[in-house]
Amino acid sequence: RGDETLRLDYPLTPDSYVLDIGGFKGNFAEQISNKFKCTIHIFEPMIKYAAHIAHRCKDNNKVFVHPVGVGGKSEDIIIYIPDGADEATMHPGNSNIAGKEEIKVIDIVDVFKDLEIDHFDLMKLNIEGAEFDLLDRLIAKKLHKKVTDIQIQFHKIDENSEERRSKLQKKLSKTHECTYDYEFVWENWKLK
Repeated sequence: RGDETLRLDYPLTPDSYVLDIGGFKGNFAEQISNKFKCTIHIFEPMIKYAAHIAHRCKDNNKVFVHPVGVGGKSEDIIIYIPDGADEATMHPGNSNIAGKEEIKVIDIVDVFKDLEIDHFDLMKLNIEGAEFDLLDRLIAKKLHKKVTDIQIQFHKIDENSEERRSKLQKKLSKTHECTYDYEFVWENWKLK
């Protein structure tokens, strides 16, 4: 029951700032908002899901929906929706593709600059494989030090995924401590 316990167990307040990168249908953001009444910036690149979240949160003036993806650099990319799946991915593997969508991705560095928020209390990452490049960039620019808790869902996208995850964990461990780790499910890193 980690989705109902660990993933919502943070010392947030109405003054807290949360980055929800990979908002999908907005469930996580809604749970965090209901529990803590904090300010949340949701980034969701798929138009139908961004619109769904915006409608869902239309009466909440502390939730902001950005209809773009976030990554290690700014670019326009194609994402694929595998047959029978709701989530999109840049790495469909051998899946049958039901659809695709061109999305805009913005550099994580620009997110920090554009939002003009000095510190985020929580950053949730569920971006279907793009987390590797985003975290590399975040750490290289030392922006991870501006986030108290980083909740990550790593994805196995190729044969290097386990090694890349291990290297990122080693880098994160210099500034953050791992508070829970369910391999390639969810893990959390808290600022020391």
